[in-house]
Amino acid sequence: MANMSSISIDVEQVYPGTELFRCVERTREEFLLIPTGRTIADYESTHPGFTKGAMHFAALLESPNTKGVVGCVSVMIEEPGIGRVLQMATHDDFRGMGIGKQLLDTVEDWARGIGACDALMCHARDEAAGFYKRCGWRKEGHLFEEAGIPHWRMRKSL
Repeated sequence: MANMSSISIDVEQVYPGTELFRCVERTREEFLLIPTGRTIADYESTHPGFTKGAMHFAALLESPNTKGVVGCVSVMIEEPGIGRVLQMATHDDFRGMGIGKQLLDTVEDWARGIGACDALMCHARDEAAGFYKRCGWRKEGHLFEEAGIPHWRMRKSL
């Protein structure tokens, strides 16, 4: 685990077709997709329009020895007034350092800023539901399986 006193994390919007976006895709693939037996191509085939239709954000690490993507999240408007948070990941070595919270805060600020969202929702892995709850989200419905993993539908009013 990294020493937070010697690093800085900035969250930036990233755009498809850029090198930074390709780094985000590698992060998503390594920490979200490969563990479930999928690839970026698999995800894109089941979520057409994701790359161009979502807003994408990266948590960027800067330390004396390293600079790179350590987390990511995407959000898109899927139904009127509701933004859907998708593909949120934090590099294993940087979990528990507030990066996920920083990513969610950025998405919430973006959603409020565009004025098109009254709420955000996501499908949170069961193991991540406590994190979302600490960030002010609430569970809706029952535990369900997605990509072979137990998930909760969660929501946060803005």
